Parts: sequence; C-alpha cells; structure tokens
Amino acid sequence: MATSCSHQQLHQHKCRPSLLNNRNNEFSDRSSWKKTLTDPAYRDFPNSQGSFYPLENGNSQFSLRTDVSYLLVGGLGGLGKSVSTWMVNNGARHLTYLSRSSGKEEEEVAFVTELSAQGCTVQTIVGSVANVADVQRVISEAQFPIAGVIQMPMVLKAYGTFTMLLIQCLDFFVLFSSVSCQWGQCGQSNYCSAGTFLDAFNQYRHVKGLPASVIGVGVVEDVGYLSKNPAILQQFKTNGVQTLREIDLLETLELAITKSKSASQASSFFADGYASESHIGCGYKMSMAVPADNNRNVWKRDISMSVYRNLHNSSFDGVTANHEGLKDFLATVSNNPQTLRELSTAKFLAEEIGKTLYSFMMRPIAELDIHQSFKTLGVDSLVAIELRNWCRQRIGVGLTVLEIMGAASIKSLGKIAADGLLAKTVVVETEKST
Repeated sequence: MATSCSHQQLHQHKCRPSLLNNRNNEFSDRSSWKKTLTDPAYRDFPNSQGSFYPLENGNSQFSLRTDVSYLLVGGLGGLGKSVSTWMVNNGARHLTYLSRSSGKEEEEVAFVTELSAQGCTVQTIVGSVANVADVQRVISEAQFPIAGVIQMPMVLKAYGTFTMLLIQCLDFFVLFSSVSCQWGQCGQSNYCSAGTFLDAFNQYRHVKGLPASVIGVGVVEDVGYLSKNPAILQQFKTNGVQTLREIDLLETLELAITKSKSASQASSFFADGYASESHIGCGYKMSMAVPADNNRNVWKRDISMSVYRNLHNSSFDGVTANHEGLKDFLATVSNNPQTLRELSTAKFLAEEIGKTLYSFMMRPIAELDIHQSFKTLGVDSLVAIELRNWCRQRIGVGLTVLEIMGAASIKSLGKIAADGLLAKTVVVETEKST
C-alpha cells in the first residue's frame, strides 16, 4: 500500500549544511577531492563545535544492480544523458524514463539506441511526474521492479515530488536541486522555494524511514543547459563562479546515492546541531578571492560565508598590493590639489580605472588601451555599477552609472574622475576657510 501524506504533515526543520572535516585524509585519494578544498561544500568551519562527517573512502567499488530498473524523471536532457551513461557504466541494465517527450525527439531516439547497444533495456513513458495516474502507470508498466529514482527535471515540481511516494522499496531516491536554493537568486524566488521544499521533503522521507538525498547543483560547464548557452555561462564566470565539470557532478551523484539511506539520520533528527548528511551542495567555490572587488558572486555577502574572507586574506594581499601606487598618488594629491589639473593625473587615473575594469571583465591587463570606448569593451550596467562602487571606495569620487556608460573612453573617464576629485578638494578647502 502506498504511503499517504499531506502538506500539513511535512514540517520544515532548520537545516544546516553538512560539515566535512578537511583534516581527515580518509578521502584524499578521490580525484575530484585532490584539489585544494576551498569550496564551502567540502570544508569545515575553523573552530566549529559541530560534528564532522568524513566521506567514504574512494577505493570502495560502487555498482548498481542489474536485476532492477531505475527511474529517471526527466533525464533525457544534457545532464540526464550524462547520468544515464554513468549508470550503465556502473552496472545498471534497465532504465525507465518519465517525461513529456520521452524519446520522441531525434536526439533522444539516437541516445536510446546508443544505450540499447550497450546492453541496457530502455523504457520511455510519456507523462508528467505531477500526475498520479502517470506515476501509477510507470509502476505497472515497468518490466522490472523500480529500485531507484533520480528526479531531475529542469522545472522543479513540488507536487510531483509527493507522487513519488507511490513507489516503494527503493534503494535510493535522489532529487536534483540547485545551489540557488541555498543562497537565493534575484528573479528566481519560485525556483528557490521549490528547491527549499525538496530539502524539507528529503528530511520528511528520512523521518518516515525512507531513503532520500538532495543535490544542490552549481554551474555545470561542459554538459546541460549552460553548455549550449555560452553567453549565460560567461556571465557566471565573470561574476566569480567556479564552474563544475561533468565528472564533478557524477561523483557527487555517487555520494548522494550512498547517503540516501535514512538509518543514520532518523534517530538524531531532532538532536541539537542537526546536520543533513544527505543534502549535498556542489559548486559553491569561487574563482577569485572572496573580498576581491571584481567578485560579484551572489553568496559572497552571505553571513555564513564571512569566515572564508579570512582564509583568502593571504592571496588577496597580492591583489590589493596592485593599488599601492594609487594610495600614494591620492596622498600626494591631498597635499597638492593643483596636480589634479595636469594631464598626467587624468592619464594615471584612467590607467588605474582601466586595470580595475579589465580585471572585472577578466581581460589581460597587458592588453589595456585607455583610448577604447566602453561600448567596444562590452561594458554592461552591472560592470558599470561595480566600477562606480570601486571609484567611490578607492578613489573617493562619486561617479554615476550614466557618466561611466556615457564616457567616450577610459581616458575620458579618468579626466572626469580627476575633475571630480578637484571639485571635492575645492569644497573641502572652502569649508576650512569659512
């Protein structure tokens, strides 16, 4: 008999990320974990009083069963194809897909043929996970008992997750979510809410003694939606996001399947300092120091990330050292404001602004040309806002986004900044004299 539940029965509990002790070398032989562990998803907080959950040793042989079927909801897109191939390579011999298209597209037909050539039986069923009748049809038409579910539609469906309760006796139940649900993202409130629900549903299943795990997926570069949309991918990179590779996602999926069992968590669910071992985030790492001016990552200002500013201090010192000349220059100007009228001053400020702009846009500083226009460089309003903030903080002059975007060149903006400093100095001198 299917387990029944209601939305009222699903209580949202405070969730804290898993704390993994990076001082433990138990998992150091895994290829993806050989990298410097600066990713918050895989680091413990210094002096933390919480418990630590070391990952399993990578030497253990992971394999899937050959006598059962695994259901993939969605699963025929870019990420889904990668996951399917990985499952077959790890022993799966029967895969069932539930989606609105389910093998109708030409690319999907070719992929199903490829899996069949590898000795895998593939069933494609047209339907929606949000439709109870469709889920019941999957259960009844499956040629082999369904022993695992991976839910990975691009559009998260909360009610569709509930219908999965109809499927019993699972070895694992993996839900694909997003790192956006952990930190929030502008214009994505509905998507983030759905992801938060998935986390709560994961905890609910564990309380009921049922397997479940959630993967908060970050920016995957080489497969999936972003691999086909380079402009959006480049925007993430410019903002300081460290992208994931296909292998990173697949190793996280292996860990999620391993952590899907509920026995280790159900007993301590209401214990003080509860941490969800089965909620795994990948892709929190930043490609630049947290305090860097050109780091526009959404979660750099989150209070839970503040500890990582200290971890990056040593590397950030090299970045700030580049502006020592600017500090000396501003000190000289304060003693002799008339130097602001010289052309060399405007040129110096233009070069400093240009270096900062190029670093924001991840361009080589060696290619700096202060005669280039902002339009030619492809400066958008977001970059202009960051440059405005930098000018106010480092130079001490208030420029508007319109002034920046409207400047004929970087050199022209340097002249505007010099004039702004001069006007500011005149005001200060006037106030002192009165």
